[in-house]
Amino acid sequence: MRIAAIFGCLMLAAAAVAPAQEAAPAVPGGTYRLTFVIHETEEGKTVGTHTYTMLVDDGASGSIRTGAQVPIPAGAMNFQYKDVGLNLSCSLHSRDGQLLLKTGLSFSQVVVEGSPGNPETRQRSMENTALIPAGKPVTILAFDDWPSKRHYEIEVTAVRAK
Repeated sequence: MRIAAIFGCLMLAAAAVAPAQEAAPAVPGGTYRLTFVIHETEEGKTVGTHTYTMLVDDGASGSIRTGAQVPIPAGAMNFQYKDVGLNLSCSLHSRDGQLLLKTGLSFSQVVVEGSPGNPETRQRSMENTALIPAGKPVTILAFDDWPSKRHYEIEVTAVRAK
């Protein structure tokens, strides 16, 4: 009982001292660190988490491109190369204490299912425009990829760079 009372007092003291973690309002003309996190799950289990970060000035845009060229058989001893990977682009504008974020995201992969000589290319592409608060993670996109039975959630956090 005495330990519980001491623990309770410590918790109240810690809460009083801890700084509030409220989102700071967007400041016009600033530079922001945008962190995009792509959560990938299948049947409720996490199968991948991918993080991409960039600095973007208010009123400007940024992009990230990552991937590979994959050889695909196109006849006897011939190959065609397919670009696969992730393309992420965004533009940022401050508005009324929040950030207007326009995001474009596409990613593709080559999947060999069934006949190995006939690979399948899967592509997902989406665009989104949303007002987001500075300093708090926000899910801006979520979707199910029906061919693979995977679920994707794209979260972004915008923090003013110092």
